[in-house]
Amino acid sequence: MAERPPSFRRLTFEQAIAWFRARVPMTPGAWRRLRGDARRQAWTVSNVARLDVVTQVWRAMERAIAEGRPLEDFQRDVAETLLEQWKGTTISPGARLETIFRTNVQSAYQAGRWQQMTDPDVLRARPFWMYDAVLDSRTTDLCRSLHGTILPAEHEFWKTRYPPNHFGCRAGVRSLPRRQAERLGGATKDVPALPAAEGFRSVPEPGDWRPDLSKYPAAVVAAYQKALGGGP
Repeated sequence: MAERPPSFRRLTFEQAIAWFRARVPMTPGAWRRLRGDARRQAWTVSNVARLDVVTQVWRAMERAIAEGRPLEDFQRDVAETLLEQWKGTTISPGARLETIFRTNVQSAYQAGRWQQMTDPDVLRARPFWMYDAVLDSRTTDLCRSLHGTILPAEHEFWKTRYPPNHFGCRAGVRSLPRRQAERLGGATKDVPALPAAEGFRSVPEPGDWRPDLSKYPAAVVAAYQKALGGGP
């Protein structure tokens, strides 16, 4: 049996799992009626009108993150249901499924890293962060321009450009001791101004955050509580 890629094995840690479980599954219509923090903590699948289907996909995604399951398992769990919901409106459903999977896995992983790197003891030892993109033919102009950017962990830059910064983003952040940051040239002076894509311009909420369920419709609350009850 083939070994799973290391990037998925590393995802099975508490901070990433807790972050994803705090997302509240809901229909796109309910999501659009939310504002501010409530919208950022919600989770939906576009062009899916049924809450039970969104919840099914949420649970499949939760299993993938909690158990380190690969894309193929996620596709097997949800492809048939989502294809029925999309009814031919999606040009490339296979690519769409992969985007949903990889964006959520990357978001959970990077949220977990945020929690680890902002631990006070870690910050004292490693006070600088470096943007670390994957450089190949699929790298976006944004991630290519930000690759190698070094700034203090508390810099405003990280509040709007902490990865993922777009769908399919594969970038990460490395924490650095002061001496290592200085050997690499120190804090970047001219940071590129390219913005993150819409919907990707905020830092992860704490992994132990819990939603204020009074802000959500009753059906959404019931689906969320049922989904949580199905977790490992």
